[in-house]
Amino acid sequence: WAVKAQAARAMGTVATKLGGTISPQIQKRIATMLVEALAGRTWAGKECILRSLYDLVESGGESVKTNLQSKTDQVSLESMLDALFKECKKEKVDYRIVALNSTGNIISTLNMDFFKTMYAIVEPHLPKEEEGEEEKEKEEEDK
Repeated sequence: WAVKAQAARAMGTVATKLGGTISPQIQKRIATMLVEALAGRTWAGKECILRSLYDLVESGGESVKTNLQSKTDQVSLESMLDALFKECKKEKVDYRIVALNSTGNIISTLNMDFFKTMYAIVEPHLPKEEEGEEEKEKEEEDK
């Protein structure tokens, strides 16, 4: 697993250093490898894959979005986001936090709106108001 994490970090570093100058074929290949590496159980260092995927999207900018538009390729924008959303639902809390952070940053970088999807994932973890608190707030507003 350590080698897999190191390889992911290396891909993220390459994406960061080369930025938008990476050819579309190489961007697709890196994205494909990173998304495929997300499959399976959670292991120590797997969060490096998420960070590297974000590095690829951030440094590639609009070219990554354009390159991943085709649904006929191994990895499309849709399949990448589906894999990221799946990772956001993993049980390990530390990993889930990194997954949510990376996914949110990727969505933001790509200027996409997935608020409802992200909200559905985090909603169970948000503090809930008790029924009595809502009534108290209404009474205070009426005064």
